[in-house]
Amino acid sequence: MSGAEIVAELLLAPPDRPDRSCFEFFKDEPFRWTSGTIHPVYTDNRLLQSMPTARDIITDYMADEIVAAEIAPEGLAAVFSSAIFHTDGLARM
Repeated sequence: MSGAEIVAELLLAPPDRPDRSCFEFFKDEPFRWTSGTIHPVYTDNRLLQSMPTARDIITDYMADEIVAAEIAPEGLAAVFSSAIFHTDGLARM
């Protein structure tokens, strides 16, 4: 299983909270983001803050991908509130 597949599995069914997915699927009416963009899937990565096992695995994967892509640490930035804790975790590595 690839790193991306592992991350997807963790978002769908985190080991810390297998009853709680970071995704919500809207079958009847799509979700409308504040920006106005409409999607059939809502992703709430903030839930990972309370799921340390999944969060650590995802942060390690992100760090490996950043090193492989030779991205300078100065190139990292948090996007809205959902990525702040990811960026914080990477900064602590």
